Amino acid sequence: MRSSSPSPSRHLIGNRVASAKSTTEKVQEDIQLAEAELHLANVVMTDKLAGSVSDAELAKAVSHTEQVEEKLRDAGESLNVVAELLSSEERDRQRLEQAAREADGSSSPGARSGEGSASVIEHLRELTRHKLNSDQA
Repeated sequence: MRSSSPSPSRHLIGNRVASAKSTTEKVQEDIQLAEAELHLANVVMTDKLAGSVSDAELAKAVSHTEQVEEKLRDAGESLNVVAELLSSEERDRQRLEQAAREADGSSSPGARSGEGSASVIEHLRELTRHKLNSDQA
């Protein structure tokens, strides 16, 4: 008979997914902030081209742009961590599902659903790929 309490493995998997979700949300906030900061720096540089900004203001905008670039690089690294967490979760989930099928004597895929979590994981993975591609562009 199965216990209703989650196994340590399932708890670990849940922690990785929660960590990936939290990291993704933080990275999304960081990217939105970086976009706003880049917009402001671009306004200053555009105004400089029009002749209405001092050299000191331009130098400050360029420095700020370099800081934003570093933030975006860090965001990309964080997304790599998220992608690894999701890959690790997926591998462990598949192992658990296979073990459950073997324990139940069932060999059909989906006998122990988990398909809902698989679609969420694939969605998060696609979001991560999209963010990485956007950051590299």
